[in-house]
Amino acid sequence: MKVFIGKFTKIFVAVIGGNAIYYIFEDSLPDIFHHKIFTFDWGLLLDFWVCVFLWVILDLFSKFRFRLRTKK
Repeated sequence: MKVFIGKFTKIFVAVIGGNAIYYIFEDSLPDIFHHKIFTFDWGLLLDFWVCVFLWVILDLFSKFRFRLRTKK
């Protein structure tokens, strides 16, 4: 159960953080990357990739942290 909560927390932070990053920078993006509600467009795809990128960064960070803890 502890592993599930850790993975869920990492995914939750990646999705919320990725969406926040996307919406903070959305106004400075070209019009093609603005998301229109209820449509599959380039903005939705960019938002998805920002979330995936953040999840990968969090995953790498947690694995690196685990390695540092096990070396001691």
